[in-house]
Amino acid sequence: MPRIYKQKTDRASTPIVDLDRAVKEVQQGKSIRQVARDMKICRMTLKRFMEKKKRGEVTKTGYQRTGHANQVFNENMETELADHIKALAAMFHGVSAMKCRELAFEYAQRNAIDIPASWIREEKAG
Repeated sequence: MPRIYKQKTDRASTPIVDLDRAVKEVQQGKSIRQVARDMKICRMTLKRFMEKKKRGEVTKTGYQRTGHANQVFNENMETELADHIKALAAMFHGVSAMKCRELAFEYAQRNAIDIPASWIREEKAG
């Protein structure tokens, strides 16, 4: 079965420009419900955006990725490692998941990347 995720909500689909325009209308005296209805924006999306804007947290709409804190390789390194593994597979060297983890560990060591202690202890990526 393919792993194709179908998004179930329309959250984060409203452009930030439209949300800014809606906030200005609310500040001019219109109600949040009325502005949301007129601009076809979810009322809670508008309310959430206004609260973030008040706290000064607004950079973009949508969800924020939390995996960056634990990410070891940058995107270029990940791509390079993935291409190497694909090349090995193309040469009929079947690479198991455990071998991929060992390759990732070796790659991190050779590039002098800061890695978690568990990688060093088990000599493979986690």
